[in-house]
Amino acid sequence: MPTKSCPILFFFQILALFLITVNVTRFREKLLIFLTIFYTTIAIFTLIIALVYKEMIFDVRTTLGAILDIIQLAIPVATQILTLIESVRKRETLRKIWEKIIKISNLLHEIPQNPNELFNEIYKKFFWKFFTFNGGATFIEMLILIRLREDYPWLRHRSAAFLPSLISRSLIFLYILHVDILGGVSREISEILRRISNENRIYPSDRRCVKICWKIVNELWLCEQFLRKTFALSILGIITSYCILLTVDFYWNFKAFFRASTNNVLESSLCSIPFILTLIPLVFSGETCKEQRKKIFVKIFSIQPKCASMATFGKFLRNFTLSGLHGSFELKAWEFMSIDLRLLSEMVQTIGIYLTIFIQFEITYYGKYGSGYVYVPQ
Repeated sequence: MPTKSCPILFFFQILALFLITVNVTRFREKLLIFLTIFYTTIAIFTLIIALVYKEMIFDVRTTLGAILDIIQLAIPVATQILTLIESVRKRETLRKIWEKIIKISNLLHEIPQNPNELFNEIYKKFFWKFFTFNGGATFIEMLILIRLREDYPWLRHRSAAFLPSLISRSLIFLYILHVDILGGVSREISEILRRISNENRIYPSDRRCVKICWKIVNELWLCEQFLRKTFALSILGIITSYCILLTVDFYWNFKAFFRASTNNVLESSLCSIPFILTLIPLVFSGETCKEQRKKIFVKIFSIQPKCASMATFGKFLRNFTLSGLHGSFELKAWEFMSIDLRLLSEMVQTIGIYLTIFIQFEITYYGKYGSGYVYVPQ
């Protein structure tokens, strides 16, 4: 049974077991998980119905397509609103995270010869990332709305999807900000430890620096736990909906181009880009944070031989190293879904598997009944 190799595909297969296997105590969390399950089930069901009745998926020009389109829009809107409420409701946990971040900042100031520009640098990089990716995604969605202003069914569809898409992106980038802070602090700690490991001997001031680094690492671990508690269900629902929507969009584009059944070629091609522009900074921020966390314990391991004669401090370093060996470096949306490059790889695999099945069916059907296909004009 796969556990980490392809968790998203595994997720599609056993999603209904969540309500039984996950120890969830709060009603809102149960409701959010139920909506995610319901949304996924409806999405897969509509794919099957569309294939059986040989109609384009969510094509608002047909009766079946219009009904499926309403379902497709109503459920993610409800899911996004609930994820936002869930995150706002846990603002107390967010407050604890920022208390830990302030404490980490104060500990960094205690380290001699340490510059105080770390957080300014992190914020500058984040704002560049936010305006580039989030701004780019929002601009593309607005461009689609402007170009579709004379096509009422498509305009209604994209207008209804604009707000939930904006909410989900905002939540993702709020999560990215916290991950960037964790990654930036981890990079600073690994750099401090690298400077100490490059010296010929360990001085008393170095021992104090290492102990401060140990305190910061513990605070980072607590931040990760609070971060997961605050964002886990929201990120899980958003990633799931993105995976489904990307599959639907790619399949729609294939059918539209294959059958030459749309005049909005540019707009149809651009629909998936906002999702991709949101996923790219998410997975790369998680991957960077994970790699920086690993480097901390690599540097500690390189310091250890120089402290062989210091019994107490040597024991402290061994405990520091062991905590890294037994701990996890991965940021997760849920226990089986890590936020790193594997997430992007697994999404591509999952989407590819479903698209291959649907496209093979489409090509076979078109080759067999292509002459009888009736084009529905816009």
